Amino acid sequence: MNKSLQSGFSLIELLVVVAIIGILAAVGTVGYGNYVSQTKVKVVKSNVESIVAVLGTLNGVEQAGVDEDCETLAQCINSVSLQVNNFKNAYNISARGLDAISFYNTTPLPTECSLETRGQIYIGYTNIIPPSVVTVMGCQNSTTSYNMTYNWN
Repeated sequence: MNKSLQSGFSLIELLVVVAIIGILAAVGTVGYGNYVSQTKVKVVKSNVESIVAVLGTLNGVEQAGVDEDCETLAQCINSVSLQVNNFKNAYNISARGLDAISFYNTTPLPTECSLETRGQIYIGYTNIIPPSVVTVMGCQNSTTSYNMTYNWN
């Protein structure tokens, strides 16, 4: 007698495994999407804080008279603005450097963020000659922004 044994998985077993893999993939995709969104919001906040730190440094340079091109707030910002080529908009990697930062020589800054301005950084100041209040605003997403102010003396 010839008995042939066949081994393998049944159709039900394969369907259960495929269903489990599908559920895990769906949960992972949603989790990853939330992670990316939260990271972009944190990058905008970090960019705003970095710019405010740079403003503090520029204010010190201006007061010390180290940089000849940095006598007023506008001159200091202009002297450093050409060096921000590595600055990136978290939502649009094609917006780099000055394309990712907008300068306003007066405040108030734009009050609302939109889908087009996500990740954009706005810098506004009240006076060209100190004392001045500098406001830095970053659009974190289409509805919220992160703002910081710096007192330029």
